[in-house]
Amino acid sequence: MARQTSASYFMYDELFKHLRSENIDTFDMDKLLPSTEGVNNVFYFKNGINGTHIQLNGEWSWYKKPIYRPMMYFVKKYLMKKKEI
Repeated sequence: MARQTSASYFMYDELFKHLRSENIDTFDMDKLLPSTEGVNNVFYFKNGINGTHIQLNGEWSWYKKPIYRPMMYFVKKYLMKKKEI
């Protein structure tokens, strides 16, 4: 029902109007990567909102021992199927 009535678009439109009235220039849509698997409607929705894309520092991690970094990269990429930015 929400998709048919465009409820998300309405909510974001009202949110952006309110933020504009409060002189807030920046709104973080959160980290979002395009997916090559199937239809990624969330990506299309967020990508369709007009605005300025700002490059952030990306993902970072700190590990107690240096060997953990490549091990966790493998776990995230191949076992959890996450993309690292």
